[in-house]
Order: sequence, then C-alpha cells, then structure tokens
Amino acid sequence: MPQGNRETFFQNFRRFFLRGLAIVLPSVLTIWVLTSLYVFVDDNIAEPINQGVRNIVLRFTSHPQVNEGDRQLILDSLDAKTRSELLSGPAPQDRLEYLARRDALLKWWRRSPYPLDLMGLVIAVVLIYLAGGLLGSFIGRQIYYRGEALVTKVPLIRSVYPSIKQLTDFFVGEKKDRTRGFRRVVAVQYQRPGIWSVGLVTGESIPSIDRAQGSRCIPVFMPSSPTMTGVLAYVPEEEVLDLPLTIDEALRIIISGGVVMPASTKQAAVDLFAMTAAPALPGPAAVDPPVKEGAKE
Repeated sequence: MPQGNRETFFQNFRRFFLRGLAIVLPSVLTIWVLTSLYVFVDDNIAEPINQGVRNIVLRFTSHPQVNEGDRQLILDSLDAKTRSELLSGPAPQDRLEYLARRDALLKWWRRSPYPLDLMGLVIAVVLIYLAGGLLGSFIGRQIYYRGEALVTKVPLIRSVYPSIKQLTDFFVGEKKDRTRGFRRVVAVQYQRPGIWSVGLVTGESIPSIDRAQGSRCIPVFMPSSPTMTGVLAYVPEEEVLDLPLTIDEALRIIISGGVVMPASTKQAAVDLFAMTAAPALPGPAAVDPPVKEGAKE
C-alpha cells in the first residue's frame, strides 16, 4: 500500500470495530429482547399466578405447619409501628399465624428441588390456550367483541389500544387477521409526483368519485410506520403501480420503516443496479468498404 494511503491506527480500529459490531450486535440484541420478554412475563404474569397458588394453599389447606418460634421470628422482624398495629388489631394470633405460614411456604417454594416458579408460566400458557379456544366459538367471539367495544370507549385507552392490537395481530395473529381487508400491494405517487408510497388496495371504487374524476379510482390505504395508522386515498387506477409483493411482505416493510426487505426484492434491486451501472461495450469500429478497382467515382 502506498505510504500516502496507509490507514492510521484509529481508522483501522474504527473499521474493524464497526465490522465486529455488525457481527455481534444482532445476536446480543436478540438475546436481550428474549431475556427482557422472559423477565417481563415472569414478573408480571407468572409471579402473580404463583402468588395466587400460594394463597390458595394457605387458605384451603393447613400446610405448612409452624410453631411458636416461627411466629416469634415474624413478630421480631416487624418494625415497632407494624408490630403495634398487628397486636392491637382484630385476631392478632390468627394474623401472626398466617404471616408465619406465608413466610414458611415461600421459603419452601424457593428451596424446593422442583422448578415451582415455572408453574406460573405453565398455567399462563394453559390459560392463553383456553382463551384462544374460547374465541374460536361463537359465544366466545361475541363476548370478546363486546368486551373490546367497551374497552375502546374508554377515553385514554381508545387512543392506544387500536394501534397495539394492530401490531399484535400482525406479529402473532392468524394470517387472515393480518391481511384482512387488503387485496393487493401497490405504489402511488404521494404526496407529490416523484415520491412513491407503498399502499394496500382495500376495496372497490365509489361511483361518485369515479364520475368526478372521469375514470375509475380505487381505495389505497397508505400506512405509516410503525403504528399502522395512515391515509386512505382514492387514486385513479391508471396511476397505481402494482408491486410484486405479498401482503405480509408489504406489512413487514412498512412496520420496519423499509429496513426489512424480501430477499427477492433485494436481489432484483441488485440486478437492476448492475444492469444500469454497467458501461456500454464499444461496438465494432465502422470501416469503409474497400473500393473496387475500376469503380466509377
């Protein structure tokens, strides 16, 4: 390498650091997302279920058994104000008995050779499965739709719930729920010529608009990233460009802000760039035909 083009240490470090970051970051982020999801589910779903199971054991069984020493340990662990309120309240011995049993059950739960903390996750999975099965019945759907209608009437919730529901339907919903109402993927020039927006054809034209325009206009919904809210426009059919994308592929592109692209689209873009960027090969040089002897000038 020529002396003038030699990289400095910092340029070399920056180049290899960014390259290593591009290799490591996807795996680290994937692990972080999965870990955060597990911690969220464990803290907000599994642990409350585990607490409910322990409360059922304490209320409907006599286990675990505690002695006077256990009750005294609980009493000694309380601060002066809480101890005074406990002893001056109704049925202090019963309350102290309950606290001692709860503490003993929690210690046994944590020290058990069996992974009892997973019980909450298992119960949550079973409950979600049952909810999905209930939604598959006519009565279950009616209950769900009525409950959803009530939720969307709450002032603060109705501004957040629809967007979250659209995202969850896209990622974990059935295919018919993700693509419901969408017919094909198109591109239109919006908001000015030369700027193309990806849209989804959602239905049929309206005769009044067709007559005013003088041609057939089709409804195109142009979502915005990442909330899937957007603009509905009736666009003349001759100004609509059909795209070779499925509904799922188009939704992934829109929600990711164009970061996630289908492999076929990427390869087509590479081929198109290579074709347009390739220099034109020079043709054979034009050579005047030889003049035959005796030809007239």
